[in-house]
Amino acid sequence: GISIALITTIAGLIVAIPHHICYNYFIAILDELELKAKKEVTEIK
Repeated sequence: GISIALITTIAGLIVAIPHHICYNYFIAILDELELKAKKEVTEIK
């Protein structure tokens, strides 16, 4: 019943939270690369 629901919820959070942190980390890296690329293109013009 409720104990199974709580266990699966905790298991889901254990999986989801680290993945969410890694996702945000890589998105930040990609945003930084995009900004650098736009800056380089602007300097070339």
